[in-house]
Amino acid sequence: MPQNAKDLVTKAEGAVRDLNKPTTHPDQIRRAQAQVNLALAQSNVELAAALNAFTESATKPTGTIKKLVEQLNKHLGAIAGKT
Repeated sequence: MPQNAKDLVTKAEGAVRDLNKPTTHPDQIRRAQAQVNLALAQSNVELAAALNAFTESATKPTGTIKKLVEQLNKHLGAIAGKT
């Protein structure tokens, strides 16, 4: 089931937060690291898609660029707030 980067970052934060227990099992650490890596990868995919859409729209004389920049800034701000 595809999820967006924001949801994956939230899930990874929860997994990392759970590692603060004294009985943390090594498998829990590996799963938490995998969730962090997955969130980062999804974030990179979304960023690449946004940049691709931005470069494609750069050749079109419309207001699309302004909308894309606003959406990109909103998305990056949300992710930056989670890290």
